Amino acid sequence: MNDNGQSVLGACNPGCSKCASSNPISCLVCQSGYYIGSSSISGVFDCFPCSVTCKSCVQGQPNSCTSCYSNAIINTTSQSCLSCPNNCLSCTTLGNSPPIICTACASGYSLNSSQGNCTQITGNSMCSLKCASCQITISSTVCLLCLPGSTLINGQCVLCTVGCSLCSSSSITVCLACFFGNYLNYFNGVCLPCSSNCASCTSAGCTVCETNYILTALFTCTITCLYPCSSCSSGNSTACLSCYAGFDYDASSQRCFSNLSCNTYLNCSLCPFGSTLVSSICSNAICFSYLICNENSNCARCSNTNATQCLSCKSGCYLSASNICLTCSQKCISCIDGNTCMSCASGYAI
Repeated sequence: MNDNGQSVLGACNPGCSKCASSNPISCLVCQSGYYIGSSSISGVFDCFPCSVTCKSCVQGQPNSCTSCYSNAIINTTSQSCLSCPNNCLSCTTLGNSPPIICTACASGYSLNSSQGNCTQITGNSMCSLKCASCQITISSTVCLLCLPGSTLINGQCVLCTVGCSLCSSSSITVCLACFFGNYLNYFNGVCLPCSSNCASCTSAGCTVCETNYILTALFTCTITCLYPCSSCSSGNSTACLSCYAGFDYDASSQRCFSNLSCNTYLNCSLCPFGSTLVSSICSNAICFSYLICNENSNCARCSNTNATQCLSCKSGCYLSASNICLTCSQKCISCIDGNTCMSCASGYAI
Protein backbone atom coordinates (compact mmCIF):
# COMPACT_ATOMS: atom_id res chain seq x y z
CA MET A 1 0.00 0.00 0.00
CA ASN A 2 1.13 3.59 -0.52
CA ASP A 3 1.09 6.58 1.81
CA ASN A 4 -2.69 6.78 1.41
CA GLY A 5 -3.22 3.15 2.34
CA GLN A 6 -3.58 1.92 -1.25
CA SER A 7 -1.92 -1.23 -2.53
CA VAL A 8 1.12 -0.90 -4.78
CA LEU A 9 2.74 -3.34 -7.15
CA GLY A 10 4.95 -6.06 -5.67
CA ALA A 11 8.66 -6.09 -6.42
CA CYS A 12 9.78 -7.79 -9.65
CA ASN A 13 11.77 -10.97 -9.24
CA PRO A 14 15.60 -10.65 -9.14
CA GLY A 15 17.06 -10.31 -12.65
CA CYS A 16 13.90 -8.66 -13.96
CA SER A 17 13.92 -4.94 -14.80
CA LYS A 18 10.24 -4.75 -15.87
CA CYS A 19 7.46 -7.12 -14.86
CA ALA A 20 3.76 -7.50 -15.70
CA SER A 21 1.52 -4.96 -13.99
CA SER A 22 -0.98 -7.71 -13.13
CA ASN A 23 1.62 -10.18 -11.85
CA PRO A 24 5.08 -9.09 -10.59
CA ILE A 25 6.48 -12.64 -10.78
CA SER A 26 6.01 -12.60 -14.58
CA CYS A 27 8.86 -10.72 -16.25
CA LEU A 28 8.66 -8.68 -19.47
CA VAL A 29 12.25 -7.33 -19.70
CA CYS A 30 15.37 -8.78 -18.07
CA GLN A 31 18.41 -6.98 -16.70
CA SER A 32 21.84 -7.28 -18.33
CA GLY A 33 23.31 -10.72 -17.78
CA TYR A 34 19.94 -12.48 -17.99
CA TYR A 35 17.68 -13.92 -20.71
CA ILE A 36 13.90 -14.35 -20.61
CA GLY A 37 12.22 -17.74 -20.70
CA SER A 38 9.16 -19.66 -19.56
CA SER A 39 8.99 -20.47 -15.85
CA SER A 40 7.53 -23.56 -14.20
CA ILE A 41 4.20 -21.70 -13.94
CA SER A 42 2.11 -21.69 -17.13
CA GLY A 43 1.98 -18.28 -18.82
CA VAL A 44 4.62 -16.80 -16.51
CA PHE A 45 8.04 -15.70 -17.80
CA ASP A 46 11.18 -15.51 -15.68
CA CYS A 47 14.76 -14.28 -16.11
CA PHE A 48 17.60 -16.80 -16.16
CA PRO A 49 21.30 -15.90 -15.81
CA CYS A 50 23.67 -15.95 -18.78
CA SER A 51 27.19 -17.23 -18.22
CA VAL A 52 29.42 -15.06 -16.06
CA THR A 53 31.01 -12.89 -18.79
CA CYS A 54 27.95 -12.42 -21.07
CA LYS A 55 26.08 -9.13 -21.00
CA SER A 56 23.41 -10.79 -23.15
CA CYS A 57 23.01 -14.30 -24.51
CA VAL A 58 20.86 -16.49 -26.77
CA GLN A 59 17.55 -17.49 -25.16
CA GLY A 60 17.94 -20.90 -23.56
CA GLN A 61 21.69 -20.94 -24.29
CA PRO A 62 23.41 -19.16 -21.37
CA ASN A 63 26.91 -19.88 -22.74
CA SER A 64 26.21 -18.38 -26.18
CA CYS A 65 27.02 -14.69 -25.70
CA THR A 66 25.59 -12.06 -28.01
CA SER A 67 27.32 -9.13 -26.28
CA CYS A 68 29.95 -8.59 -23.57
CA TYR A 69 30.59 -6.11 -20.80
CA SER A 70 32.86 -3.15 -21.57
CA ASN A 71 36.03 -4.86 -20.31
CA ALA A 72 35.61 -7.89 -22.57
CA ILE A 73 35.36 -8.68 -26.29
CA ILE A 74 33.26 -11.34 -28.02
CA ASN A 75 34.78 -14.34 -29.77
CA THR A 76 32.37 -14.83 -32.68
CA THR A 77 33.56 -18.40 -33.28
CA SER A 78 32.90 -19.74 -29.77
CA GLN A 79 30.29 -17.08 -28.85
CA SER A 80 32.15 -16.50 -25.61
CA CYS A 81 33.50 -13.30 -24.05
CA LEU A 82 37.25 -12.86 -23.71
CA SER A 83 38.31 -10.63 -20.83
CA CYS A 84 40.52 -7.64 -21.59
CA PRO A 85 43.98 -7.65 -19.95
CA ASN A 86 44.39 -6.12 -16.51
CA ASN A 87 43.73 -2.36 -16.28
CA CYS A 88 42.16 -2.21 -19.77
CA LEU A 89 38.86 -0.38 -20.09
CA SER A 90 38.33 -1.66 -23.63
CA CYS A 91 40.19 -3.93 -26.01
CA THR A 92 40.17 -5.54 -29.46
CA THR A 93 41.75 -8.45 -31.28
CA LEU A 94 42.99 -8.99 -34.80
CA GLY A 95 41.03 -12.24 -35.04
CA ASN A 96 38.78 -14.42 -32.92
CA SER A 97 41.48 -15.44 -30.48
CA PRO A 98 44.30 -13.84 -28.44
CA PRO A 99 46.45 -11.84 -28.42
CA ILE A 100 44.02 -9.21 -27.17
CA ILE A 101 45.13 -5.58 -27.57
CA CYS A 102 44.13 -2.78 -25.20
CA THR A 103 42.53 0.27 -26.79
CA ALA A 104 41.87 2.31 -23.61
CA CYS A 105 43.28 2.16 -20.09
CA ALA A 106 41.96 2.66 -16.58
CA SER A 107 42.74 5.86 -14.67
CA GLY A 108 46.38 5.94 -13.58
CA TYR A 109 47.56 3.84 -16.54
CA SER A 110 48.88 4.80 -19.96
CA LEU A 111 48.49 2.90 -23.23
CA ASN A 112 51.61 1.28 -24.65
CA SER A 113 50.51 1.16 -28.29
CA SER A 114 53.48 -0.91 -29.45
CA GLN A 115 52.74 -3.70 -26.95
CA GLY A 116 48.98 -3.23 -26.72
CA ASN A 117 48.91 -3.12 -22.92
CA CYS A 118 48.46 -0.63 -20.10
CA THR A 119 51.35 0.57 -17.97
CA GLN A 120 50.88 2.12 -14.56
CA ILE A 121 51.79 5.78 -14.23
CA THR A 122 53.79 6.09 -11.03
CA GLY A 123 55.88 8.80 -9.48
CA ASN A 124 59.63 8.65 -10.02
CA SER A 125 61.73 9.29 -6.89
CA MET A 126 64.44 10.79 -9.07
CA CYS A 127 61.99 13.29 -10.55
CA SER A 128 60.30 16.24 -8.91
CA LEU A 129 56.96 16.03 -7.10
CA LYS A 130 53.91 15.15 -9.30
CA CYS A 131 56.24 14.03 -12.09
CA ALA A 132 55.74 10.48 -13.47
CA SER A 133 58.81 10.44 -15.73
CA CYS A 134 61.58 12.91 -16.43
CA GLN A 135 64.89 13.61 -18.10
CA ILE A 136 67.74 14.22 -15.69
CA THR A 137 70.88 16.12 -16.67
CA ILE A 138 73.77 17.50 -14.63
CA SER A 139 72.19 20.92 -14.47
CA SER A 140 68.44 20.22 -14.43
CA THR A 141 65.53 17.79 -14.14
CA VAL A 142 62.86 18.14 -16.82
CA CYS A 143 59.48 16.41 -16.45
CA LEU A 144 58.20 14.53 -19.48
CA LEU A 145 54.95 13.11 -18.03
CA CYS A 146 52.83 14.25 -15.08
CA LEU A 147 50.68 12.37 -12.59
CA PRO A 148 46.86 12.85 -12.79
CA GLY A 149 45.81 16.17 -11.27
CA SER A 150 48.72 18.15 -12.68
CA THR A 151 49.83 19.45 -16.06
CA LEU A 152 53.18 19.96 -17.77
CA ILE A 153 54.31 23.59 -18.00
CA ASN A 154 57.89 24.49 -19.00
CA GLY A 155 59.25 21.09 -17.99
CA GLN A 156 57.57 21.09 -14.56
CA CYS A 157 54.31 19.55 -13.28
CA VAL A 158 51.92 22.14 -11.88
CA LEU A 159 48.79 21.25 -9.89
CA CYS A 160 45.44 21.76 -11.62
CA THR A 161 42.53 23.36 -9.76
CA VAL A 162 40.51 21.23 -7.32
CA GLY A 163 38.60 18.37 -8.96
CA CYS A 164 40.60 18.40 -12.20
CA SER A 165 42.33 15.19 -13.23
CA LEU A 166 43.61 16.89 -16.40
CA CYS A 167 43.90 20.60 -17.20
CA SER A 168 45.18 22.81 -19.98
CA SER A 169 48.91 23.48 -20.13
CA SER A 170 48.10 27.09 -21.01
CA SER A 171 45.88 27.60 -17.94
CA ILE A 172 45.60 25.38 -14.85
CA THR A 173 42.11 26.75 -14.20
CA VAL A 174 40.74 25.25 -17.44
CA CYS A 175 39.85 21.62 -16.74
CA LEU A 176 39.79 19.05 -19.54
CA ALA A 177 38.78 16.05 -17.36
CA CYS A 178 37.61 15.56 -13.78
CA PHE A 179 38.26 13.16 -10.93
CA PHE A 180 35.56 10.65 -9.91
CA GLY A 181 32.74 12.42 -8.06
CA ASN A 182 32.97 15.58 -10.20
CA TYR A 183 31.71 16.59 -13.63
CA LEU A 184 33.05 19.02 -16.23
CA ASN A 185 31.21 22.23 -17.00
CA TYR A 186 32.17 22.66 -20.65
CA PHE A 187 31.15 26.32 -20.74
CA ASN A 188 33.80 27.50 -18.27
CA GLY A 189 36.10 24.48 -17.97
CA VAL A 190 35.47 24.00 -14.25
CA CYS A 191 34.99 20.68 -12.41
CA LEU A 192 31.95 20.78 -10.15
CA PRO A 193 31.06 18.24 -7.45
CA CYS A 194 28.23 15.74 -8.02
CA SER A 195 25.04 16.06 -6.01
CA SER A 196 24.54 14.51 -2.59
CA ASN A 197 24.96 10.69 -2.44
CA CYS A 198 26.09 10.60 -6.09
CA ALA A 199 29.32 8.79 -6.98
CA SER A 200 29.53 9.73 -10.67
CA CYS A 201 27.65 12.31 -12.73
CA THR A 202 27.42 14.52 -15.80
CA SER A 203 26.03 18.02 -16.21
CA ALA A 204 22.59 16.41 -16.75
CA GLY A 205 22.63 14.74 -13.34
CA CYS A 206 23.78 11.64 -11.52
CA THR A 207 24.74 8.45 -13.40
CA VAL A 208 25.94 6.25 -10.50
CA CYS A 209 24.83 6.49 -6.88
CA GLU A 210 26.75 5.68 -3.72
CA THR A 211 26.13 2.47 -1.79
CA ASN A 212 22.57 2.12 -0.40
CA TYR A 213 21.19 4.71 -2.85
CA ILE A 214 19.42 4.23 -6.17
CA LEU A 215 19.09 6.44 -9.24
CA THR A 216 15.74 8.17 -9.79
CA ALA A 217 14.11 9.16 -13.09
CA LEU A 218 15.26 12.73 -12.35
CA PHE A 219 18.92 11.59 -12.22
CA THR A 220 19.20 12.13 -8.46
CA CYS A 221 19.94 9.59 -5.75
CA THR A 222 17.44 8.42 -3.18
CA ILE A 223 17.98 5.97 -0.36
CA THR A 224 17.42 2.30 -1.18
CA CYS A 225 14.45 1.19 0.89
CA LEU A 226 14.86 -2.25 2.40
CA TYR A 227 12.28 -4.76 1.24
CA PRO A 228 9.35 -4.88 1.93
CA CYS A 229 9.25 -1.04 2.05
CA SER A 230 8.10 0.36 -1.29
CA SER A 231 9.00 3.86 -0.04
CA CYS A 232 10.79 5.01 3.08
CA SER A 233 12.11 7.98 5.03
CA SER A 234 14.86 9.90 3.21
CA GLY A 235 17.30 9.24 6.04
CA ASN A 236 16.29 5.75 7.14
CA SER A 237 15.97 2.80 4.74
CA THR A 238 14.02 0.75 7.31
CA ALA A 239 11.47 3.45 8.25
CA CYS A 240 8.74 2.48 5.78
CA LEU A 241 6.22 4.95 4.42
CA SER A 242 4.47 2.35 2.24
CA CYS A 243 4.67 -1.38 1.54
CA TYR A 244 4.75 -3.76 -1.41
CA ALA A 245 1.76 -5.94 -2.19
CA GLY A 246 1.51 -8.84 0.26
CA PHE A 247 2.35 -6.63 3.26
CA ASP A 248 0.36 -4.38 5.60
CA TYR A 249 1.67 -1.03 6.83
CA ASP A 250 1.84 -0.19 10.54
CA ALA A 251 2.16 3.60 10.88
CA SER A 252 3.14 3.55 14.56
CA SER A 253 6.24 1.40 13.98
CA GLN A 254 6.78 2.37 10.29
CA ARG A 255 7.14 -1.31 9.47
CA CYS A 256 5.57 -3.70 6.95
CA PHE A 257 4.11 -7.03 8.05
CA SER A 258 3.25 -10.01 5.85
CA ASN A 259 -0.40 -10.29 4.92
CA LEU A 260 -1.23 -13.71 3.55
CA SER A 261 -4.97 -13.56 4.08
CA CYS A 262 -5.36 -14.72 0.47
CA ASN A 263 -4.38 -18.18 1.75
CA THR A 264 -7.71 -18.35 3.57
CA TYR A 265 -9.54 -18.09 0.26
CA LEU A 266 -6.94 -20.05 -1.77
CA ASN A 267 -6.81 -17.24 -4.33
CA CYS A 268 -3.24 -15.91 -4.07
CA SER A 269 -1.74 -14.58 -7.30
CA LEU A 270 1.63 -13.40 -5.95
CA CYS A 271 3.70 -13.85 -2.80
CA PRO A 272 6.15 -11.74 -0.79
CA PHE A 273 9.83 -12.66 -1.21
CA GLY A 274 10.78 -15.50 1.12
CA SER A 275 7.69 -17.51 0.23
CA THR A 276 6.67 -19.50 -2.81
CA LEU A 277 3.31 -20.05 -4.51
CA VAL A 278 1.92 -23.57 -4.10
CA SER A 279 -1.54 -24.22 -5.55
CA SER A 280 -2.66 -20.60 -5.03
CA ILE A 281 -1.24 -20.61 -1.47
CA CYS A 282 1.69 -18.41 -0.35
CA SER A 283 3.78 -20.68 1.81
CA ASN A 284 5.99 -19.19 4.51
CA ALA A 285 6.74 -19.51 8.20
CA ILE A 286 3.51 -17.91 9.44
CA CYS A 287 1.23 -19.62 6.95
CA PHE A 288 -0.34 -22.87 8.10
CA SER A 289 2.00 -25.85 7.63
CA TYR A 290 2.89 -25.44 3.98
CA LEU A 291 6.32 -25.15 2.36
CA ILE A 292 8.57 -22.26 3.45
CA CYS A 293 11.72 -20.80 1.95
CA ASN A 294 14.51 -21.51 4.42
CA GLU A 295 14.89 -18.41 6.61
CA ASN A 296 18.70 -18.34 6.32
CA SER A 297 18.87 -19.29 2.65
CA ASN A 298 18.70 -15.72 1.18
CA CYS A 299 16.20 -17.09 -1.36
CA ALA A 300 13.92 -14.54 -2.99
CA ARG A 301 12.05 -17.46 -4.53
CA CYS A 302 12.48 -21.17 -3.78
CA SER A 303 11.33 -24.46 -5.27
CA ASN A 304 7.79 -25.41 -4.29
CA THR A 305 9.08 -28.85 -3.36
CA ASN A 306 12.33 -27.95 -1.57
CA ALA A 307 12.62 -24.93 0.74
CA THR A 308 16.43 -24.84 0.51
CA GLN A 309 16.61 -24.95 -3.31
CA CYS A 310 16.61 -21.32 -4.44
CA LEU A 311 15.30 -20.19 -7.82
CA SER A 312 16.42 -16.56 -7.36
CA CYS A 313 18.27 -14.62 -4.66
CA LYS A 314 17.78 -11.52 -2.57
CA SER A 315 19.85 -8.40 -3.31
CA GLY A 316 23.56 -8.80 -2.50
CA CYS A 317 23.58 -12.54 -3.26
CA TYR A 318 24.04 -14.75 -6.32
CA LEU A 319 22.65 -18.15 -7.31
CA SER A 320 25.22 -20.95 -7.36
CA ALA A 321 25.18 -23.98 -9.66
CA SER A 322 23.71 -26.01 -6.79
CA ASN A 323 20.78 -23.54 -6.39
CA ILE A 324 22.13 -21.99 -3.19
CA CYS A 325 22.24 -18.21 -2.65
CA LEU A 326 25.74 -17.09 -1.67
CA THR A 327 26.75 -13.61 -0.52
CA CYS A 328 28.65 -11.27 -2.89
CA SER A 329 32.00 -9.90 -1.73
CA GLN A 330 32.00 -6.86 0.56
CA LYS A 331 33.03 -4.59 -2.32
CA CYS A 332 30.05 -5.68 -4.48
CA ILE A 333 26.47 -4.43 -4.32
CA SER A 334 25.38 -7.08 -6.83
CA CYS A 335 27.22 -9.91 -8.55
CA ILE A 336 26.87 -12.91 -10.86
CA ASP A 337 29.28 -15.08 -8.91
CA GLY A 338 31.89 -14.77 -6.15
CA ASN A 339 34.42 -13.20 -8.52
CA THR A 340 32.28 -11.09 -10.87
CA CYS A 341 30.65 -7.86 -9.66
CA MET A 342 27.78 -6.22 -11.55
CA SER A 343 27.85 -3.06 -9.40
CA CYS A 344 30.33 -1.89 -6.78
CA ALA A 345 30.21 -0.34 -3.33
CA SER A 346 31.12 3.33 -2.97
CA GLY A 347 34.83 3.94 -3.56
CA TYR A 348 35.25 0.98 -5.91
CA ALA A 349 34.96 0.57 -9.67
CA ILE A 350 34.57 -2.42 -11.96
